[in-house]
Amino acid sequence: MKKKTGLICAAALLMGMSLASCSKDDNKSGGEASLPTPTGDTKYLNKYEISNDTLLQVKYAFSGNGLLLADSTYGSDNSGSRYFYETREFIYGTKGLSQVVAKRYKADGTIDNTYDDYNYTTTYTYSGNTIKEQYSYRSDRYNVHYMENGKIVRSEEVGDDDISKYYYTNNDCTKIEYLKVDEPEKVQTTQVNVFDDKKNPFYNNWFAFYYEALGENNLKKSTRTYSDEGSDVDVDVEFLEYNSQGYPTKYQSKNSTASFIYQYIGW
Repeated sequence: MKKKTGLICAAALLMGMSLASCSKDDNKSGGEASLPTPTGDTKYLNKYEISNDTLLQVKYAFSGNGLLLADSTYGSDNSGSRYFYETREFIYGTKGLSQVVAKRYKADGTIDNTYDDYNYTTTYTYSGNTIKEQYSYRSDRYNVHYMENGKIVRSEEVGDDDISKYYYTNNDCTKIEYLKVDEPEKVQTTQVNVFDDKKNPFYNNWFAFYYEALGENNLKKSTRTYSDEGSDVDVDVEFLEYNSQGYPTKYQSKNSTASFIYQYIGW
């Protein structure tokens, strides 16, 4: 399962749209695993999350072809006082993303070691049609991702025994099924995702984000249905404005008072 970072399956319900899906056996076959590598001049994106009493700002640096190179996140209260600061650096090899180095700082600028997952390195190893994702703070557990036709179609959390299966409509992941290794045919949770028809600035950065990078278009709504506990809505946003290139510049959360603004530099 993808690691959540803070912020990212309209199933066959999308009126006849076919889903590109694979069986369990199909997911473990089909070509060499690889991801894009950076090309072109660096461009930037600033994201501002504004709520009643806080401001969360994220600064992203992308390659010319849209791959994340680095980001920095900080939060402050209404007085402008910063209370945390996080950075991530993305390192690429010949087959794509090879490492992510994450650090978290206190307001005084010193490293914050309160939790193991505040400062860590994630390593990506490519073998056949799989990508192994290893977090430095979880040496006994890791994720294995299976690729087919340039897309990740299945993930396994080795150590937690969780399985995720991904289904696509064109280049948007419109459905995710969550299962257990000991019950591989029983779907525990189904996540259905609905997208707009505009450009997504976070596309092709699967391992950098959770909801934001699920499709070529922007995720509008994500609903999870549980096999024995009903359902809930994880994401429900309204995109209010787009720029002349078709990228979103402002959206509003329907689940809270928070609003979000994107500022593009060099796009």
